[in-house]
Amino acid sequence: QSYKVISKIIRLVAWMPPNGRREFQEVIVDDCSEEDVLCNLVRRVRNHCDETVRRAYHRQRLSPEIWEDLMFLQLMWGANEAIAKSLDQSLTMQPEVCEQEVGLSCSQTLKQLGSQSLRGSPAATSLIDRFSIAATTMRQPVPATDFHLQSLAEELVPPELEF
Repeated sequence: QSYKVISKIIRLVAWMPPNGRREFQEVIVDDCSEEDVLCNLVRRVRNHCDETVRRAYHRQRLSPEIWEDLMFLQLMWGANEAIAKSLDQSLTMQPEVCEQEVGLSCSQTLKQLGSQSLRGSPAATSLIDRFSIAATTMRQPVPATDFHLQSLAEELVPPELEF
């Protein structure tokens, strides 16, 4: 039942014009950027792709569904990248308020989080610098390994037909 539903959604997106797919990707970025939601969505799409490859193997022919599924998984990859970039930009943006306006509560919070170790660091001389040190590396909401298709690792597709 769920395989058929996901197949219909993927087919609908696959047959959209490129602008429609971009809009759909933006919807995913805007409405599914929460890590748990995105991970669950990617997992379902990846499992669907794996199942489509396995079905094609049993039928001994490549079907258009494989390409549609892979295109949809690539769309999810692009959404994941866009979300990661957005998160990275939001974490590294300098606030528009003066450091003195941030107030005592931030200083107290930093103390509670163990910021004393950062005080001796020349790179963390101000309160704003201490916040930016915490967010220096970009991390994708969904790790790249979550996009890997297990069915391809199972060598179900003959080498002459591999993607």
